[in-house]
Amino acid sequence: MPKTKKETPPLKKNIFKKAVHNVRVAHERHQKTAIHRSFRLSRRSELPKLEKLPSAIRLMKQTGMVLLGQRSIIIVLLVLYVIIAWAVNGMFALTDFAELKNAFLAGEDSQGFSGVVALLDSFFTVQTDTAQQNQPALIMLNLASLLFWLAFIWVARYEIAKKITGVREALYTSGTALVPFILLLGVIFIQSFPGAYGFSIAGNVATGKVFIGGFEVAMFSLLAFLLVTISVYFIIGSIMALQVVALPGMYPWKALRNAQKLVAGQRFSLLRKYLMAAVVMAAVWIAFFVPTLMLENAVCGVESCWVGITILPLVYYLLLGIFVMFASTYLYIVYRALLDLQKE
Repeated sequence: MPKTKKETPPLKKNIFKKAVHNVRVAHERHQKTAIHRSFRLSRRSELPKLEKLPSAIRLMKQTGMVLLGQRSIIIVLLVLYVIIAWAVNGMFALTDFAELKNAFLAGEDSQGFSGVVALLDSFFTVQTDTAQQNQPALIMLNLASLLFWLAFIWVARYEIAKKITGVREALYTSGTALVPFILLLGVIFIQSFPGAYGFSIAGNVATGKVFIGGFEVAMFSLLAFLLVTISVYFIIGSIMALQVVALPGMYPWKALRNAQKLVAGQRFSLLRKYLMAAVVMAAVWIAFFVPTLMLENAVCGVESCWVGITILPLVYYLLLGIFVMFASTYLYIVYRALLDLQKE
């Protein structure tokens, strides 16, 4: 029988041409859906009327309601976080801080407000030195914070959807978004470079390290302001992308694109809400940590304190866990508010 010729397989498409085509299609899709055009001034008549986001106080109330709705799971997650943080990083600083505290209490200026400020500074000094000396412990603590951040978002999603979840599901299932979450943090780190350079310029001008006249001061100050503004502009959207990437099956770059569309025209409002939440968390931190510091300073003197015994690191990690809990849930509530505006 005559031999049949083997059919030659079709040539593979040029990978480079396919990549260029995908980029062109994505750009055209973005141009159809984006509110603004890059490097083009948008007329006010061309822009859709954007609804206002709820006030920061209202968003915080919603955050509190979500946390109260899942309070049993939230408490267990907080306890687990404090135990992990204490075991990973807290034990290293315990003896050092107790010795530093007893040495400080032996001085003459250990009472009053100045004494509390000095003791607070000593605590953070020990924490910073411990972090520098124990890099593996610091990495583990940061990874634990990211994992619990995703777990709190998971709990908030299920509470808003009126579904039942548990601690094991929140920790195990939400952890699948850990790698995309870290990649987005890397994007935020890169986006902060212009702002960091702007702050460096402003610091050199303010301290007089650069001997320049009034006109140069104004120009360098304007340059620093523009660099900081560029970083803030991009970081606001990337912070919202951290909430989007926690959704199941979401990839980091897709989450970043979706977040940029959500925050279009809302960046200044979001910045105000971010700052308001930061102020509230700082006030809560001071309201709990400083009285604890003053109480231990007053009750536990040099002779009545055992070396190596102090509750301050425990309170510190508890407040750090509360910050992770509140910040992650609050930002997710803001993300839901943006979605509601898009639906309207």
